Amino acid sequence: MDYKKEFQKEFESMCYNKGLNKKEAWGILMEMFACTLSNQTEPRYNVRQEREEKYYKCEERLGGKEIPAKLLAYLMMALNEDPNQDFLGDMYMKLSMGERAWGQIFTPYHVCEMMAQMTFDSPEKDIKDHGYVTTLDPAVGGGAMLIASAQALRDAGYDPKTQMIAVGQDVDITAVYMAFVQLAIIGCPAVVVHGDSLAEPYTGNPLFVDDNSSYWYTPMLFTKAWFERRKAFIEELRDNNKIA
Repeated sequence: MDYKKEFQKEFESMCYNKGLNKKEAWGILMEMFACTLSNQTEPRYNVRQEREEKYYKCEERLGGKEIPAKLLAYLMMALNEDPNQDFLGDMYMKLSMGERAWGQIFTPYHVCEMMAQMTFDSPEKDIKDHGYVTTLDPAVGGGAMLIASAQALRDAGYDPKTQMIAVGQDVDITAVYMAFVQLAIIGCPAVVVHGDSLAEPYTGNPLFVDDNSSYWYTPMLFTKAWFERRKAFIEELRDNNKIA
């Protein structure tokens, strides 16, 4: 199946039948996807409740959940078959929805692949010292650079699900949703932050959950491997008398 073709056809049909503006409908759809995937593992009760309410508002605005569910299924099948792609970023550009005022043009995935291979040509030292590497994209878009980083690490013989944390930030909330959704689906441990990376850069520790609701944590960060790392990090701080 040509998932991109089917996704585009279903999305445009939904917009036409419901009388929706494509750009607005895309943002609502991405928010709906993000809330769905986030609340599988979201540990912050107030954030979980907030996202649950947002989900139902999105469902109402899109005229139901049947078509969004079908679109999410196409996306998940495409990324399960080939995680080394920027499915949503490609669709976003193909549908001509980039924000011109911000000069928003997503980097093609093959360019991200090249950059990631250059960045992760020798990750051995960081992984030996810390057990994992951290990669940051301050203008994350659809998450292509972080997806390519996971691919580069995998190609180098490591497991990005347990040996990499991705951090992404973007001023565009729709881009945050897109990156979070794709990173969540491919099983990448990540935190994606909504905000201006120049004025308010993310400076937290992605191992730990912050109360800030503009931080989106992928389900993979709550697996046993990362729980054990959090536990070991806390014990190390206690041993060094940095916390009580």
